[in-house]
Amino acid sequence: MGLGKQINPKLNSDLFHFITIEIQLDAFNDYLKITNDQIDENINKILKEYHKTPEEEIFMHFDEIEIYTKQATLNIYYSSIIISLYSLLEQAMNDFCKKAEENQSVLIKDISGSGIFQSRLYLEKIVGIDFSKAQSQWIKIQSLNKLRNLYVHSSNSILPKSSGKKTTNLIKQIPHIELIEHEEYYVVKLNNDKTIKHFISVISEFLESIYYL
Repeated sequence: MGLGKQINPKLNSDLFHFITIEIQLDAFNDYLKITNDQIDENINKILKEYHKTPEEEIFMHFDEIEIYTKQATLNIYYSSIIISLYSLLEQAMNDFCKKAEENQSVLIKDISGSGIFQSRLYLEKIVGIDFSKAQSQWIKIQSLNKLRNLYVHSSNSILPKSSGKKTTNLIKQIPHIELIEHEEYYVVKLNNDKTIKHFISVISEFLESIYYL
């Protein structure tokens, strides 16, 4: 929370208040609380029983199509939250840039790049925002960027090994994530909400470090 903190004068505006970001991040936590019980009862519980069952007995207790469907549902659940969370970050950084533009001759559209990378470049090089205290969060946000891109461009959560070492290493650094290796690709799995809660905290800390002195 930003109570008692000094707002960076380059971003101060009567039309924008950081509490709006905090409310949206809290809403993600509330959404997880509301939906987690349903996910655990209807999906995770069954998937855990499936994975504990000896292979020769699976056909007696489970419908393989139903299991694949539940795994796909779980992927949709977690990936949709990651995509939405990243959109919040992208919009918040763009809002910072739009506020800062009011006192700059150079506009964000004049800067190369796109998304959060364009916003950071504008805020750092044109506006003069110090990102040094946010460096550890920024590294984690780059991992979030790679994960979000994976979900947007690969609905089945497949990360080809041809994606490159940097992308693979950034995703591997994400806490509580599982990479299942195959010959030419990895399957990226989130088995619980810990990764999402991690990124909620990272985004909150990162944006606070920009908005406040």
